[in-house]
Amino acid sequence: MFWFALVCGLGIFRDAFYHLVYEPIRAAPHPRIGVEFETFRPLIAGHPRIGYLSDLPLDTDPSRPRESGWGDMKYAHAQYALAPTILAHADRALPLVLANFEDPARLDRLLASGEYSVVERPAPSRALLRRR
Repeated sequence: MFWFALVCGLGIFRDAFYHLVYEPIRAAPHPRIGVEFETFRPLIAGHPRIGYLSDLPLDTDPSRPRESGWGDMKYAHAQYALAPTILAHADRALPLVLANFEDPARLDRLLASGEYSVVERPAPSRALLRRR
């Protein structure tokens, strides 16, 4: 019985040390997912669906193997951060559109086309747009 209590005590000490002392000092903090989209939340409040544009391809057929992981990941981060608003990447009729680009020059070319007006652009590669 003594040995069992000793092993349990050492295990509790080890867990407490790791989670309360070692981890806060040594482990790198994890960034919050979607923090870059926080400025858009008040602007899209009340809109159940908005459009989504990106210069990275998205996998649209879930029955096929994944081909564009980075584009899907950026879309998932934006969808997570802006929930409950749904980001519809295939719907071209929605008045508000979130542009989440990898290359800021491509976003500039899209804006130069005159199809969209800028509602908010907190970063060179992200913007909330309104269709004209």
